[in-house]
Amino acid sequence: MKELRGIKQGAWRRRRGQPAGTVSVEMAMVAPILITLLFGIIELGLIFRDTMTLNQAAREGVRVAAVGAPTSTILARLQGAAPNLSPDALECWATLIWTGGW
Repeated sequence: MKELRGIKQGAWRRRRGQPAGTVSVEMAMVAPILITLLFGIIELGLIFRDTMTLNQAAREGVRVAAVGAPTSTILARLQGAAPNLSPDALECWATLIWTGGW
């Protein structure tokens, strides 16, 4: 073991005020919080991506419906605009309100 001016290396560390194992205890206390924050940020990113995908699919569906396409075409365009979402989870419904003029 190395000696530093007649003092062993381990004793030198303890004399500086940092007992052995302090870093590992601090890491054990802080790591769960950091890991939770990391996974929370990832999950929020996935939620944001799905929200943007649904918004884009709704825009595509409205564009197709505005020109008078049949329901099957609208549904196909919706499912095509949201390929990473489950087709079983997508519900399509629309209400037409006609006021009688432009």
